[in-house]
Amino acid sequence: MAAGHTMINIAAGVQRTGFGEQPLLMAVTLAVMLGQIGLPGGGYTVGYGANGSFGNVERPFGSGALSQLQNPSDKFLPVAMISEALLNAGGTYPYKGHNRTFPDTSLVWWAGGDPFHRHQDLNRLHDAFQTPDMIIVNEMNWSAITRHADIVLPVIAAQEQDIDRHDRDTFHAGDVIGLPDPTPNQVFLAAFRANPADAPLPTASGRNKIFSETIARFNLPDCPGHACWSAPRDRRAGTNIDPS
Repeated sequence: MAAGHTMINIAAGVQRTGFGEQPLLMAVTLAVMLGQIGLPGGGYTVGYGANGSFGNVERPFGSGALSQLQNPSDKFLPVAMISEALLNAGGTYPYKGHNRTFPDTSLVWWAGGDPFHRHQDLNRLHDAFQTPDMIIVNEMNWSAITRHADIVLPVIAAQEQDIDRHDRDTFHAGDVIGLPDPTPNQVFLAAFRANPADAPLPTASGRNKIFSETIARFNLPDCPGHACWSAPRDRRAGTNIDPS
């Protein structure tokens, strides 16, 4: 890997497994050790090609969006802990060095995405969704989460919008406008490599970090201040099969 340029690519989905943050941390650590970050064909990427972007982070113009209002509540919950929150109302959990408290949730209104699509333990999530008094879901498909809902608010797809047929045919018969790639030869973190002082990374030092003093001070048993390997929980519970 060190003899030539090697790009380390890792899927974002691995973080949904046990100790899932560690493979991502190790990918960056290995890239730092190889010393090829910011070089063509080197460095690292996470979810390269996701949604067809193929690493391109620039666009000629932004997509249409409505301005966001200010949320009057400062309370939040890590989405990966939805099961823990529903099953342990009033319990505490560590988050960024602080102990936070799970709310006592009687109503869930889920608008956007399906937790059953990406959760680690679907049976446990199913049990958790039995605890609220009511579940409301905005969804355009009869998905897993809608099967757990008391009320489903339908959401239309783009193809279902009431668009005049003539206007749509005119639109499809129109000219195709090509939009050039604004930076066809861009290299991830090339500006940082060329001048770290002018293009610092969003870290405390502005550089790549393979050890975090802040995370180390949290004293978490399964997440030290650096990338590491931990035995899968089912193996530690004695449920694995000895391949020998």
